[in-house]
Amino acid sequence: MKSPSLYFSLILVFCLASCDGFLYQEPTTEIARTEALSDIESVESSLYGAYNLTMRSGDAYRGFLTYYGDLTGGNVTINPGLTTEAETELRRIEAFNSIPDLTVETYTDLYAILNAVNNVINAVPTVPDGTQAQKDRILGQALGLRALVHFDLVRIFAQPYNYTDDASHVGIVVLTESPRPDEEVPRSTVRDAYEQIVDDLERSIDLLEGESFDPVFVSATSAQALLARVRLYQGEWAKVVTLSNAVIESGATDLAPTEDMREMWQNDYVRNEYLLRLDGSGYATYTLSSDWGNRVSDTSPVLSATTDIIDLYDDADVRGRGPDGLIQPVVDEGDTLLSTQKYPEPSTQEPNDIGVLRLSEVYLNRAEAYANLNRPDPAREDLNTIRLRANPDADPVTASGDALLEAILEERRRELAFEGHLLFDRTRYEEDVTRRYCSGEPSCNEAYPSPRFVLPIPRDAMNANDALRQNDEY
Repeated sequence: MKSPSLYFSLILVFCLASCDGFLYQEPTTEIARTEALSDIESVESSLYGAYNLTMRSGDAYRGFLTYYGDLTGGNVTINPGLTTEAETELRRIEAFNSIPDLTVETYTDLYAILNAVNNVINAVPTVPDGTQAQKDRILGQALGLRALVHFDLVRIFAQPYNYTDDASHVGIVVLTESPRPDEEVPRSTVRDAYEQIVDDLERSIDLLEGESFDPVFVSATSAQALLARVRLYQGEWAKVVTLSNAVIESGATDLAPTEDMREMWQNDYVRNEYLLRLDGSGYATYTLSSDWGNRVSDTSPVLSATTDIIDLYDDADVRGRGPDGLIQPVVDEGDTLLSTQKYPEPSTQEPNDIGVLRLSEVYLNRAEAYANLNRPDPAREDLNTIRLRANPDADPVTASGDALLEAILEERRRELAFEGHLLFDRTRYEEDVTRRYCSGEPSCNEAYPSPRFVLPIPRDAMNANDALRQNDEY
């Protein structure tokens, strides 16, 4: 039997070759890829390779995507004592002053994952062996991964869904198969990108129904949770409620108790709150714990929580800065930085696992949907479930109307801080970004709408593909 690691090596070569061809017009290896994915064993191993690709780089899920939304939204800033080129580039992004050269790794890494999962998706119907149940499981997981990557691409490289009334504004290159080396693929509309994401997730849910739940793999439950997030961004409130109900009532996970809200972030903790997490154990270098100063190292921490987010927590809130809280001080070269303990130093010295979906988000999604449907009672119930877990002594929220929605969005900011959500939560409500402190120039603040709320398409991709349109003002 060939080892999964061998097939991972093959799929890594093939997906990067085809992705490079798409971006930079280099040749691909179509025949070799077809031969490599010739039976159910190789296709399944290639799926594992696609999972591994999600954690290959600190410029995507293993780093940047966990803090980009917080860095630009106002929860995170850059260590003021660092002046290297890398930190200077992050300060430009923080200040909504990015340039096309800064985004090439993130863009390329995400499209490499897409090429990997597309190879799997398109190979499943062609393999002569394997049971239908095996094929459904592999295809369902691959479709879920494809939806996740497309969704993150459209979040960071395109304006929010409601930027235009019919979401007809420019979106991303939607890939459902690996393009030919000389093929120039244009960007779709945001509406078309969302339609592909929704279709992939609905197919994933159907194919994975009845499969056992494991948070390190896409499941029917995690696909429902991701689809609930997608519908939230679309403002499809009734659908958010239906999907969230299905996730919560599935019993696949439970909310972690108050006393475990710090320990649950350790890699070896029994993660009963996670619906989907990406496993970092396949890589030996780079961890978010280093960026946050949570490991013994000669390297200075890069990131620090801002006073903007710190001041939102009550003293007794376990997510805040208390003695046993999720935010702790770290002293570096005389500067006191504020580090989240959501990315602690793993006992195995491996990179941190990355949580993509947690059950607490599902409760907050449903609360927000209920509030927008003018159903304040269940909205308050979901909100207080999350609020009182973090601080059992807090007063329950009793507000209604706009005040209730504001309380839900503020709780969402507290609960999901440092997980990559804040900028997108601001822009989907057409809010300005107002920050009391940031390390970048020219400004801490940016009014909605702004072309700077999206990242530029990398220059290399633009040069290789004449069909690509650059984002405005880049």
